[in-house]
Order: sequence, then structure tokens, then C-alpha cells
Amino acid sequence: MHRFGRALGALVTTTLISAGLATAVAAPAQAESADESASPQGIIDLPCVPLPGLPCPQLPDLPGLPDLPGLPGLPQPDQLPQLTGVPVVGELLTLTQPVWNALPGELLSSDVTWLCDGTPIPGTENVWTFVPTEAQAGCLMTAQVVTTVLGFLPLTMVTDALAVAGIGETAVTADGAPTIKADKGAKTGTTLSVSMAASWKQEGVATTYQWLRNGQPIEGKKGTQYLLTKEDVDQSISARAVGTKDGMTDGVSTSNAIKGVIGDALVATRQPVITGTPAPGQTLGVDPGTWGTGETPTFTYQWRRDTSDVAGATGATYAVTSTDVGHTLTVVVTATRAGYLPGSYRTAGATVSAAKARSVLTATLSKKVIKKGQKATLTMVLTAAGVSAPSGAVTVMDGRKVLKRISLKAGKATLRLTKLKPGVHKLKAVYAGSDTVLGATSKVVKLTVKKAKKK
Repeated sequence: MHRFGRALGALVTTTLISAGLATAVAAPAQAESADESASPQGIIDLPCVPLPGLPCPQLPDLPGLPDLPGLPGLPQPDQLPQLTGVPVVGELLTLTQPVWNALPGELLSSDVTWLCDGTPIPGTENVWTFVPTEAQAGCLMTAQVVTTVLGFLPLTMVTDALAVAGIGETAVTADGAPTIKADKGAKTGTTLSVSMAASWKQEGVATTYQWLRNGQPIEGKKGTQYLLTKEDVDQSISARAVGTKDGMTDGVSTSNAIKGVIGDALVATRQPVITGTPAPGQTLGVDPGTWGTGETPTFTYQWRRDTSDVAGATGATYAVTSTDVGHTLTVVVTATRAGYLPGSYRTAGATVSAAKARSVLTATLSKKVIKKGQKATLTMVLTAAGVSAPSGAVTVMDGRKVLKRISLKAGKATLRLTKLKPGVHKLKAVYAGSDTVLGATSKVVKLTVKKAKKK
């Protein structure tokens, strides 16, 4: 399985000093052994032993070095070394070199060691091909590559293991490794596919696939496709092909590795909105909306007045004050989900009006008892503190039945009641309110309509 680790240190040479890249000697940190796993983020503190009169050195800011999470400027490979070939005694195995697209080759140097069951094989130092002998029959073959940049920042990489079969053993042997690719980039939420299947030297071999993260099987993830998750960001993802055939030992072949990257910024599929009444003394809230599928994001908020942030207003609610009157309030909602870039959305605005005046609505009947066919008049008067002639409309109800909707004139309205059926009618008026006046409902007044006497 692929493993790699990084030990921070600096070997300052005469050339570096003359180039102005270092001013003192730093003691290198102890590097990880080949059989220890480490993630690309495994950073070891850089110790320093200063020379007399000289400060500890600063790592040079070399151009073109890609950032490594946790410490800017640390290089990392774009493609890890791989073992290729048929793992059988007497067959040639080849170690591919790591690929560093962001660094010129003259800055890099690599040391190679071949390992049998984790133990270095004498005489294999710094060779990129190796033919297993009977001494390696039955062992798990790996290769270790230690790459340095200008003599510092060593990165240790150990390849996936190949089981070496002896001559004449009945083992399925690979004739070509599988290839995986990501159609839309290896981003969280996208799918990796086996674009080229593993091939075998024997006929009639059945192939199954197990997906790997940093060389370790991902539980329950088999088949030719794999959906990248948040756990795959900055990790090496590959697929292991296992060839099986009756009467033969299983063969194993591992694909190229692809590094998982963080997913695109979240997008609101149902947009956030402000809730509540935008008036002084009222409290507004925000519905954060929906942001695609998957885990519910965590949300942060920033309330804004017109085009400026409201200092300290970073909660899911906001208490409207008189300062907001005449201004438009919005909220910038930021959604964060592990494995993806955060996404933001600014809500539609809510314009704050002055506080609405309370109102009182009265309804008065000209007569409380009439005979069928006679008329009665219902007079409605709306008063509101500080408003001389409140406008709007009132709705006259007979129980639950709407009789008519009438516009107010200078705060008054009248309705002539005709053609009412005999019986008791419970009448009331309802005012819905306006931009400046709160709504109101009158008390119920009863009108009795009697049957007309027969002649």
C-alpha cells in the first residue's frame, strides 16, 4: 500500500548559503521509517541549533512550490511512485518515478530502496528496476522512494505491495494494471470510474475491485465506480483489482492513484429568506434554505443595513431598532459542509417602516330589529392614534359569511343591509391594516330579521 510521510529539516550547503537561501545550519528532524504510515499533513516541528551569532534559518520561499495544508510552501507529488510488472521470481519489476509538475527536475533528488516484507534488500539502493530471486519468493515486495528538494524537506513514499510468486507456481499474474479517472475532477461528490480494466496473462480470470484510500481498503466500497466523500480530500485514492480462477492463487493489480480534492462551493437549491415584520421593536429571523443533498450544512449569518454590515449582528435573529427605519435589511447566509467549499447567499431585502399605529374599529347598526324586506344600515368607524384619516378597506362578515368589502373614506364606511333572511345575524367588521396602521376587528352586533306578517 502507498504510504508517505514528511520530516522537516534543512541541510544548508555552501551553494545555498552563497545563494542567500540560508544563514545558519539547522538540525534535521528525524525522518519516519518506511513501515510507518503518515498522511501528507503529518508535520513534525522543525528543531533548530543556531550557530554563534546567527539566528535560526527561515525556510526559503521557493517559487512554484504548491501549498500543503498546515504549512504553506511544502511540496507534494502529483503522482506517487508505482510498482509495475509481473510479481514472479525472474520477472522484471519496474518502479515509476514520482511526478512533480510544479517543480523543475533539477531541484529534486531521490533515493530508492527495494523492500521484502518491509526489510531492505541489499544491493537495490538507487535502482529503478529489480528482478526478484528465489530469496524473495513469497514475500510482499515494496519500494521506498525518499525525495528531497535542494537537499531539504525529505518526503518518504512507499509503494503498494506485490506478492512475489515462485517459478512454476499456479498464480494469476497481471498483464496490465487497471486505470481510474475522474470525469469532472476528483472533487468531493463526484465519481471515480475504472476506465480501463485490469488484464491477466491467464484466460478465464474473474476480476473484482476494491477501492483504496492511501493503500487501505475503504470498507464496503467495491465495484468499478466510487463516489468521493469528504474523507478523501487530500488523500490518495486507487482501485485494487483481484483476479480469481479456479485452481490458481489470486492475482492482484493496483491502479494509478488520484488525489481527492475539495468539492465545489455549496449552492442554495432553496434560497434563504427573512421572516417576521420589519418594524421597530420587532424581531426578524432567517430561514437558511436548502443547500443540495448530503449532510445539513452549518450556517453563519451577517445582517446588513443597505450595503453595510451591521456590527455584531451575526445571529439567526435580529431585533429591529428605530435606526433601521427607512433602510433595507438583508442577511448574508454562509453554508459550510465538510469536504466542500463554503457557499454564500444574500437574501432579498426587507425595508423597515416606522412603527404602525394601533387602531380601533367600531360597528353600529341603525336598527337592531327589522322585518323581512326592510333595510338596516351598518356604520363603521376606524380610529388610529396619530393618523387623522386612516385608509384601507373593511370586510363585513355575517358569521363566517362575507357580505361585502368596503373601502374606508376618511376612516368611515357604511353598508345598507337588505335581503337578509329571517333570523339573528351576527355582524362584525374586519380591518386588515395598512402600511402605517395595524389591523383591527369590531365587536359583534346582532341584527334580528323577523318574518313579515301575512295579510
